[in-house]
Amino acid sequence: MRILYFTDTYYPTPDGVSVYLKEVKDKLESEGHEVMIFSLTGDKREHNVYIPRLTVPFLPYPQYRVPFFFLPFSIFRRAIEFDPDIIHLHNAFYMSSIGYLVARRLGIPPVATFHTDISKMKDSINMPFQDFAFSLGERYSMYLYRKCRVVMAPSKVVEEYLRRNGVNNVITLPLFVDTDKYRCSQYIPEEKYILYLGRITVDKGVYRVLDLAEAMKSDGVKFKIAGIGPELDRIKRIVHAHQMKNVEILGYVDDEKKRELMENASMFVYPSSADTFGISVFEALSSGVPVMVSNDFPVKEDSEAISYVDFNDVRSAQESAKRILSADRRKLATEARRIVENKYSLERHISSLLEIYSYVEAEGEERGSTEKARSDSYIFR
Repeated sequence: MRILYFTDTYYPTPDGVSVYLKEVKDKLESEGHEVMIFSLTGDKREHNVYIPRLTVPFLPYPQYRVPFFFLPFSIFRRAIEFDPDIIHLHNAFYMSSIGYLVARRLGIPPVATFHTDISKMKDSINMPFQDFAFSLGERYSMYLYRKCRVVMAPSKVVEEYLRRNGVNNVITLPLFVDTDKYRCSQYIPEEKYILYLGRITVDKGVYRVLDLAEAMKSDGVKFKIAGIGPELDRIKRIVHAHQMKNVEILGYVDDEKKRELMENASMFVYPSSADTFGISVFEALSSGVPVMVSNDFPVKEDSEAISYVDFNDVRSAQESAKRILSADRRKLATEARRIVENKYSLERHISSLLEIYSYVEAEGEERGSTEKARSDSYIFR
């Protein structure tokens, strides 16, 4: 099967969508499928990854890029030449708009995955006419999703959100963790620390992590914060100004360091209220690390390995963190790993994804045969 992905971000850009697409591409290629990525960021040296030559940093969020010229002639031509069986749009932004036009040109019903709720990112990006821009972006994305044959939502909460916005062609397909990559440690590390790893933005709740760290100063609990984003410099200044010696700001970490941090953490904290799935939470669980997430985290699991808390109530969050840190670590690690292996494995996700692709491809072939039969009937009449 020849599969064409359109996305605004791709590996090694440090975010969940880019890492997800890299792992999906690698897995599909290992099974004999051909995958091509069209993106605004990524490594041009990777096989079947096409990135326009002229892009510039998106000033409010420089880790992302926008095209210098918005007329996508070269992208359109290369996509047509690839001759795909499946066209898959990831988020409904610039590149997916081109993907939709390619799909119309080739007569292929596109499918899509909703990764990012842009309405919840408004507080994290400062730009002119902010309210208008985000409102327009949300309305446009819903319009584009309604044009797709199937829209995949990473959680039931997201599926319900899409249906409320008139997107009825939606199914829930949870994301995954590569359980071979994120393994559970066989020993309990001597160093104890609470880890946050993700984008350093307001919507991810990074300031709530600082509030919790401040509250737990007297408990002797160390915090490590890893990732990049527009709030990174500010949180460094806050940590320095408040002499928060129990907080270590690591900034960007590569894959090897990320796995090491996950594997050795005593607990993973994730106060985000903007996620559609929260892949780093499940990477931590796969590593055998218990997690503490916000009450509105989109994936609900009845498990001792996941605690849902109100991070606005710092005292309550502090007590929950202390309870987790004092619990039986080996028991929590076993439970955390079990959740991921049973529900959120890479193999399970790819199998479901290929089922959807096969259904859409077969449906398109059947429709094409019907249209041809009608044409032939007309000719011979």
